[in-house]
This record gives sequence, structure tokens and C-alpha cells, in this order.
Amino acid sequence: MRPLIAVVALSAAVLITGPSRAVETVGVPICDEFLAKYETCVKEKMPAEQRGAIADSINQMRASWRQILSSSPQSKGDLENTCRQSMDSMKASLGASYGCSF
Repeated sequence: MRPLIAVVALSAAVLITGPSRAVETVGVPICDEFLAKYETCVKEKMPAEQRGAIADSINQMRASWRQILSSSPQSKGDLENTCRQSMDSMKASLGASYGCSF
């Protein structure tokens, strides 16, 4: 469980740029909901100069979570908890800063 949390925390914390990927689902409803709400917040509320890097970070989170789930299906429960915690965290920070809904 610790490696999963470390990968997710790193994915969420590091904002790096890279090629954009087509939107795919993670396959865990709460994770897909979180990522969709996060993307909406970025597109509608954040300053244009921040959008690219954060959108790339969201795509990287999605890819990482898909990889975790495909390589370790038993990690679904841990991934659900991680996504709930991520949503709560973003709700507090981006809700206050940008008026985003999570």
C-alpha cells in the first residue's frame, strides 16, 4: 500500500509538462469523477498560464492510476481511498482559491 500512496502523491505533487494523451478512464468511478472535476476546474477557473502543466499532470495521474490498477487489481480499494482523499484535498484548496466544485 505504501508504494501506491507514494506514486499517487508524487503524481499529484509534481507538475511537469509532457505530451497530452487522449482522455481515458481509470476504471474506478471515484477516480474518474475526481479527474473529470479537476479537469473542469482547470479549464474553467484557472489562469491560462497554469492550465497546460496542470492538464498534463492530470493526464499523468490518470495513466499512473490505470497502470496501478492493471498491474495490481487488488489495489482498487486503496486507489478508491486515494482518489477520495485527493478530491477532498482539491476541494479544500481549489474550492477556496478558484471557486471550483468537487
